[in-house]
Amino acid sequence: MDVDMMGTWSPADLIPPWRALLRSLCLMGCLLCPHVTSWADDDLLPERVCEPDRCAGEDSVWLISTRHLGCAQPGHFTSEDLRVWQSQVGGRWRRSTVSELTSQVDADQDPNSVTTLYVDGNRVDAADAIRRGMRIYCELRQRTPAHRRFCHVIWSWPSDKVAAPVKDTRIKASRTISEGYYLGSFLAEMPSTKRISLIGYSFGPRIITKSLHLMGGGAADGMALPQEKLVASPPRYRVVAFAAALDNDWLVPGRRHGQAISVIDRMLLIYNSRDAALKRYGRIYGRPGVEALGYTGLVHAVCLGDAASRIDQMDATCVVGKQHNWDLYVADQNLMDSMSRYAVWESETVAELDETRDQQARITSHQAR
Repeated sequence: MDVDMMGTWSPADLIPPWRALLRSLCLMGCLLCPHVTSWADDDLLPERVCEPDRCAGEDSVWLISTRHLGCAQPGHFTSEDLRVWQSQVGGRWRRSTVSELTSQVDADQDPNSVTTLYVDGNRVDAADAIRRGMRIYCELRQRTPAHRRFCHVIWSWPSDKVAAPVKDTRIKASRTISEGYYLGSFLAEMPSTKRISLIGYSFGPRIITKSLHLMGGGAADGMALPQEKLVASPPRYRVVAFAAALDNDWLVPGRRHGQAISVIDRMLLIYNSRDAALKRYGRIYGRPGVEALGYTGLVHAVCLGDAASRIDQMDATCVVGKQHNWDLYVADQNLMDSMSRYAVWESETVAELDETRDQQARITSHQAR
C-alpha cells in the first residue's frame, strides 16, 4: 500500500497483529458456522483514516460498512444494522444512519442527480476500501459538470487477506453470498424514483449482481427480499463491472443471478481476455470448465433476448495485460471516461462514448493548431 499517495494510514497503524489474527479466525468461523454473528472492529473506524478533500463539489460522500456483521440471517437483519458514516469537511467522518442517507437522497429535487455506489474486490482492508472508494469518487467528479451533484457511497465489506491465495479466495467467494443480501437490503430502502449506479471490481460485481437479482424478485442461497421492497418497472440501475469474478452465465435468466438483468437500465462490462487470475477461475473453485464473466465477457447474449442490448462490453487487455490489477484499470483515462459516462447517466452505448471521445480529440487537435 502506498501510504503517501492517497494520504491514508498504513494497515499496520490501523490493526494490531493480534487483532488482525483474531478477525481472520472469526471470519473463517463465521463462514463455517452461521451462529457466529460478528467480530469487534473498533480499530477499523473510519475516523482513523483521514482522506483529504481533493475533489471539490457539493456532493455527499458516505461509507457503509458490514465488517462487523457475520453471515446473513434473513429475518434477523435490517438495513439499520449497517454501520454508516458521512464524510465531513477536512476529510473526517461523522457517524450516521441508513435513514439519514436515504432521506438526503429523497430530498434532492434535482432530476439530474444520481447516487453512485462502489464495491471493491478481495484483499482490501478498511483503510484501502476508503482510499479506493474515494479514488472512484474523484474520477467521477472530475469528469462531471460542476452543476451536477451526486451522492457517492463506499461499500466496505470484510475482504481483508485471511489465508493463502486459493483458500482466501474461496472464503471470500462464500462471504459474497451474505454481502449480496446486505446490499440488496440497503438498495430496497433507497427512494424508488432515483437513479442509482453500482460500480464494482472483481468480487464487487458478484455482490452487485446478487443484490440486483434479489431486487428483481429472485431468490438465491435461501435469501429473498420482501415483495413490497422489489423494483417496479422500468429498470432503474446502471452497473459498471471491472474484471468481474462471477460465472459468465450467471446473468442468464434461470441461473444464479438471472433476475438481475430485469432491473438493470444499462451495464458496462469491462473484461480482460488475458487476465491470469480469472483464467484459473474454474480451477480455483474445483469446477473445471467454468469461466469468469470478467475473463470471457458476455458469451451467452442470445440467452438474454432483448435484454442483451442493454449490456455493452470493452476488452481491457491492451491496458492491463495479464494482470488482475485495480490500479491499472483506474489509471487508464479511456476506461475511466467510459465508467463515468455510464455511472452518471450521460451516455447510452459504447458507440456514443467512442463518438464523444473522437469529437473531443478533434477539438483538441484543432485548438493545438
